[in-house]
Order: sequence, then C-alpha cells, then structure tokens
Amino acid sequence: GIWSFSDNKYEQGKLKNSAPLKIYRDGAFLVLHMKDGVINHLHSGSVEFSGTKMKEKVYASTEGLNDNTTGNEYLFEVDPSPDKFIQLGVRDGKEWREEWKRATKNTYNGTGIEGVWFRKTNNPDNIMVKFILDHSWVWFILNKDTGLIGNSVGGTFEYHNNQYTETVAYHRNVPNYVGGSIQFTLTLKDDRLFLKNERANETWERFVWE
Repeated sequence: GIWSFSDNKYEQGKLKNSAPLKIYRDGAFLVLHMKDGVINHLHSGSVEFSGTKMKEKVYASTEGLNDNTTGNEYLFEVDPSPDKFIQLGVRDGKEWREEWKRATKNTYNGTGIEGVWFRKTNNPDNIMVKFILDHSWVWFILNKDTGLIGNSVGGTFEYHNNQYTETVAYHRNVPNYVGGSIQFTLTLKDDRLFLKNERANETWERFVWE
C-alpha cells in the first residue's frame, strides 16, 4: 500500500503533494520526501516482511544528501494494523521509531496493472522504474551501475476500458510536468504492460530488485 507520516486522507484518488510517502508493492519499497510538489529525496529497494519483522535493503537513492543509504540493510520490528503501522529499529546507535498512516484506500484492483515495472531508456546505463497502485503512480530514472536516482515524476491515474490516464502532482527536476495529464491505450500481456498513444509506444516489464 501507500503510507504517509502525516494525515493524508484519500480524496477522489488524490494525494496531498507535501507529505512524505512510503510505497510497498511486490517485494519492493519506495520512499519519497517532498514539499509543495517538489521531491527532495527518494530511496528504493527490496523488502521482506514476516509477521512482526521487516527487512529493507536500499538499492538506490538520490545523491547530494547526508542520508544517502544505498547498500544499507535495516531490520525493524513492526506493529501493523489495517490503517497504520509502527516500525521500530536502531539507526546510528539510537532507537528509530516511525509511525506510518495509510494514505490511500486499500481496495482490490483486479486489472493486473498494479505492480512495479521497468523499461529501457535511450541511455543504456539507465532504466525507468514505475510503481502503480491505489490510483497512484511514481516513476524514477535509475542508473543500474551506481544505484543513483535521477529525475522522478508521480501523481494519480484513472483506468477505464483500456484507457489509462496519468496526471502529474509532484516531480524531481522536471517542474514543467506538474499539472499535466497524458492518456494511453493500455494493453497487458503476460508480464508486460504496453502503453501507447500518438507520441509514445512504451513496453514495461515486471521489476524485481536483485
């Protein structure tokens, strides 16, 4: 699901664009810190969850911040409930406690489009990774060798009768994207997701951190 540090109630599929968000999906997680629609920091990696214990391993992060955590593993005790969870751990020798509240409705989506996806870019060193769930989406550019995250964009989506429309609510390094919408015809086949319109023809595949 999608979680937030602050009260960030689900309203017509939209999220506030100033709350830190944590997204879990398909054994992967993504954390975004943002304010007024600008993403200041992201990190992402794999997650393992078993009852009351959770392990996160960071594979990718933005640069230029003191909290670059690429390559680190974190172990947490977790106290979950349907609408929030508390995670407890130790960081730099100090107790680490975070409380996350559900930021979107946790509704079943049987279309198969939700998940973590990737596609190639024109730069052979980079791929684009996209999280899609709970009427929300985020993509970021990832350098496969360094684990460095570059540009990122996110927002909300609607999907009806194979028509998939994304609206941009927040960004990193691409402010002119915010407020715009783009519509695709979406086709799902096996583990590939195809997005096509007059200007783009994108092929996305299921993504796993490894």
